[in-house]
Amino acid sequence: MLKFLDFVRDLAGRRAAGFLASAPGRALFPTPPSGRPAFLRMDNAAEGDLPRFVLKMELGEHHFVLKLNAEAAATGRLAAEFDALLRLEQAFAPHPHLQVVHPIYLSRAGDFLVTDYNAEETAWDRLTAPGDPTETYRLAGEWLAALHGQAPAEQAQFWPKWIFARLDAVQAEGDPQARPRDFRPMIRALRSQVEAIRGASARRCLGHGD
Repeated sequence: MLKFLDFVRDLAGRRAAGFLASAPGRALFPTPPSGRPAFLRMDNAAEGDLPRFVLKMELGEHHFVLKLNAEAAATGRLAAEFDALLRLEQAFAPHPHLQVVHPIYLSRAGDFLVTDYNAEETAWDRLTAPGDPTETYRLAGEWLAALHGQAPAEQAQFWPKWIFARLDAVQAEGDPQARPRDFRPMIRALRSQVEAIRGASARRCLGHGD
């Protein structure tokens, strides 16, 4: 279950104030919005010592996404994500019917960023709704093709260890929905089959991550 209200409200409020005081914030709000910003948590990340939240942020009549990651200032993770969004926005420009979320502001410390909030239906919403899903699959494939084609692919060797590390982690997280007697033979078969392509040359390009 998503923890819609499980976040550090004072921290979110300070970051919202920092955004409003920035040049992009002042450009969007020449007159500061009245009232306090409203937040709603959108992610379901595991809890940790460092606050990491993805929040829907309402400022007046405008909605944004506020992404906080206290460790990102040291790792540069949010800065890299913000830069990727800027580059992708340019790469998607020749495809006006395809879009990526618009990046608005990255804090100087690199510990939070702000983007537009997209209220459109997700692909999952459309695929699980009544009706023919063909057009959704076609559009999703076109979007992924544009994403993967935004830069030349690199040649890299394929190492499958991550696949089995992830499968082991999923099994350790709790009781799988499938019965072990059903999925364990499949994992054993996969381990055997993957040896034929271990270390093989493969094309590597920018991945979506979700």
